[in-house]
Amino acid sequence: MLISTNSPQSIVVLSQGCTTQAVNPLPADCADSRGGLFAPNSSTTFDDQGIYSINGNGVGLEANLGYVQNGKYGLETLGLGFVAGGQDGPTLKNQTVAGIGSVSPFYM
Repeated sequence: MLISTNSPQSIVVLSQGCTTQAVNPLPADCADSRGGLFAPNSSTTFDDQGIYSINGNGVGLEANLGYVQNGKYGLETLGLGFVAGGQDGPTLKNQTVAGIGSVSPFYM
């Protein structure tokens, strides 16, 4: 997940972000080095909203850096997962998520 105080959405790496089409040669730790992968089709709460640019015409997330990146947008339930005691952590419903599948510019 890409964290930014300049972004109104959470940006995640899609599962195709660790294939030889995206990264060649594919590092053994690709998923871990990208902060994990998100598969919208495996989510029971993902509501697909379409493909849109995360920035364009000098406006949007870090647009001042000059890159252009499309994202698969949707609404999702986001949460912290399990916390101490094995209980679910806090969650937020209908959060905007942008999934990216390419390496550039977000390979960390």
